[in-house]
Amino acid sequence: MASLCLVLDEWLLNDLHGNNGRQRQVDASDLLDSIRQKCDRIVVASGSPWAAKAYELMKRSEPILRALSRQLRALLVNVHKCVKLDEADLGVLDEDLRQRVPPDDQYLVLTALVARADVIVTTDTKLITMVGPVRGIRIIGRTEFLEQYLGRLVSE
Repeated sequence: MASLCLVLDEWLLNDLHGNNGRQRQVDASDLLDSIRQKCDRIVVASGSPWAAKAYELMKRSEPILRALSRQLRALLVNVHKCVKLDEADLGVLDEDLRQRVPPDDQYLVLTALVARADVIVTTDTKLITMVGPVRGIRIIGRTEFLEQYLGRLVSE
């Protein structure tokens, strides 16, 4: 099976933080474990809203959040598991995509395009329905993706 290059929306950080309940926190941890075990990679743009939330998570001192942030950090520092992009390298979307992609999500699409990612995973139904696949990059919802990736039902 070919490896995947994944752009994970900010839901991952909210789930890891526990903002969406304990079960989603477990699902997010399981996802990080699965990425670590497979040949897959995540893509992160430095200076992006995602990177800022990840940094905030890593500053937390609660034991469970420290353990989860170490798990995330292990992926982020591994050159075989994380593609890091400079926010300055993202550029801007062409006019067609700028019209279709909500402004808050444009950095995600740019990140995926620059990294030639396979999938954007999001909880933003507007992004999924308004944009659809972008130049071969699938945009899929969190729950559907996790069920496929983890091979089990996950919390809604």
